[in-house]
Amino acid sequence: MELSDAKIVIKSEINLNCYYLFNDKIIVDKNKRDYINICLPKKSGVVCFYDMYYASDGLRIIIATRNDYDLVGILNEYNLTLDITKFTK
Repeated sequence: MELSDAKIVIKSEINLNCYYLFNDKIIVDKNKRDYINICLPKKSGVVCFYDMYYASDGLRIIIATRNDYDLVGILNEYNLTLDITKFTK
């Protein structure tokens, strides 16, 4: 998988990271030294990563589901964990 195939690419607003969104994972480029994979959560009905953007509460990650709603997570850019915070339609 090539980084150029990513659906969305965002440069961090708070550090030197760059985030590459794919259907099944987010690859974090830590200043071209280390690469970290953040995998799609293993929850019932989860389909794929759908969107990624900055909002007032941080770097939001939208996860598409088979349910009536999608999941919204916030990526902690310091420890690179994804916290699911709410649902969206």
